[in-house]
Amino acid sequence: MTRKARVGRATFYAHYASKDALLTAQLSQVVLPMLIAVPDAPCPVDATRLFAHVLAARPIYRSLCVGAQCAGSERIIHDALERHVARCLAAHVRTYAPDAHAPGIVPRFVAGALQGLITWALEQDSAPDPARLQQAFGQLIGHALTPPG
Repeated sequence: MTRKARVGRATFYAHYASKDALLTAQLSQVVLPMLIAVPDAPCPVDATRLFAHVLAARPIYRSLCVGAQCAGSERIIHDALERHVARCLAAHVRTYAPDAHAPGIVPRFVAGALQGLITWALEQDSAPDPARLQQAFGQLIGHALTPPG
């Protein structure tokens, strides 16, 4: 990346306090905008573009999401996803049943399910295409968040 940008590594790293700060910045600028809020839908987030991005860059995401070495990056990714999902839900007029009983649980649940599905897809030799991953995500989340009755 530094070669392509024609800057030295020291200059590049001077912009970030740590590698965690770099990961957080890249998640905010590149990854999270791929998650689209879907107002009043059973599944409040469309992650199709994110799934396509992750599958196109499998080696990078495998190093961040799969295996024992990724515990720190997993937490950073989850926290970023949770904050973004909470913003998507804040614009939602729909009230989800679980949120009434434990505020904050819905964004955490949705982020966890999204991260789990991404990790699962990365572990597969041949992952489903992004549309199928979104369909699975939508069914899981939609079913879980739809109030009974």
